[in-house]
Amino acid sequence: MLPRMATTNWEVTRGRQVCYAQVTAREVIVGSHYGSGHTDSAGACSHVEFLAGRFQDLVRSDLGEATLQEMIAAVRAAPENPAFAAEFARVRGVRALLLAMPHDPDLPALLASPDRVDGQWPLHEGCPVALTGGGAALFIDRALNAVVTPPGDPPVRHTLPGYVSGAVFAAGVWALNIGGLFALDPTGRRRSPEALAAAPWGTLLRGWDVYAVGERILYAYRWFDAADGGPGVCEFRPDAGFVGHCPLDATPRPAPRPAGWVTDGPARR
Repeated sequence: MLPRMATTNWEVTRGRQVCYAQVTAREVIVGSHYGSGHTDSAGACSHVEFLAGRFQDLVRSDLGEATLQEMIAAVRAAPENPAFAAEFARVRGVRALLLAMPHDPDLPALLASPDRVDGQWPLHEGCPVALTGGGAALFIDRALNAVVTPPGDPPVRHTLPGYVSGAVFAAGVWALNIGGLFALDPTGRRRSPEALAAAPWGTLLRGWDVYAVGERILYAYRWFDAADGGPGVCEFRPDAGFVGHCPLDATPRPAPRPAGWVTDGPARR
């Protein structure tokens, strides 16, 4: 528990300069200002970085040795601080969701396969892209519309919740990395996983890339805050959602550009 009378905010005024520091659930913030926002100058680091020495000399100089020791104590006790309980509970909940998936120790080796097709490309935000698969066409425009055109049928439009940074076609679907996984089949029907379909993707977990190895779809991720955990990979099946999970030592390096990518698609519909 935090020491009695402990705080997570400190401030010292020297003339016109106000020096301050704050310990949050994840960061240490240290800065100063001269009475207005445009004079504010601050830096932030992780708890691990702070305990290793970052900003400690600055805190000692601007706020004093006693404040530095209080900050060190507050950082060490952050996981037990009731003020941060809700945030740490969210992290534990995400870990539980990942652990609830079947553990598949073969996924890292599959991810390292020479037959792997990567979805990640240097797509700028809003860059249009056209893809084909299953006899249909998929066009993603600058307005975050994903339009599937099945052969002989009218186009089906979906508004995406984020920018696409990678896509592959496998197992009868386009699997899109939009921070989370978004899947569409050639009829335009959405085939996304139930678990982890929205939050925490984009907040606590960040989709790294989507991959195809034959007809198997893999989805690698990393934590937004590396202190919460290491990277990992999930296997996705269109009719079952995420069916396997395994931690990774590191996020994969990108492979050469796959065939079928066109960055100048048809005019926006």
